[in-house]
Amino acid sequence: LITIWDEIASLLDQRQRRSWYEDELRRSTQVYLEDPSQRIRRVPGAGGLRPRGLAVLRELVAWREERTKMLNRPPRWILRDDIITELAKRQPESMDDLRSTRGLGIDPKSNWSKEVLAAIRRGLDVPDSALPRPTGR
Repeated sequence: LITIWDEIASLLDQRQRRSWYEDELRRSTQVYLEDPSQRIRRVPGAGGLRPRGLAVLRELVAWREERTKMLNRPPRWILRDDIITELAKRQPESMDDLRSTRGLGIDPKSNWSKEVLAAIRRGLDVPDSALPRPTGR
């Protein structure tokens, strides 16, 4: 990897693009450096959720991040933002409820579906005093 990096760095320098690379790297890794509770604010649709929905969203985003790291895949390949938001709104509590989620794309019998339901349950179990505040308030 070091040898490859040296070649890439040389090409970036020749083309005067290293600053572009560094900016993009900084932007793409910033999400992992910020407070996890703030990441949910950037999920499209989060602004319309009530505190309990935000707690569910937070748990789903945390689950997705763990999966992302484990599988080395982009977050949207694990579970798209629109589906996470829909799950946070609907808050399914059973496999049948989960199965009816349009576009979910995971087998209801898989471990993933069980993990998604567990994440939703964790969000539902958050004490009222620990619920996130709605965005923009």
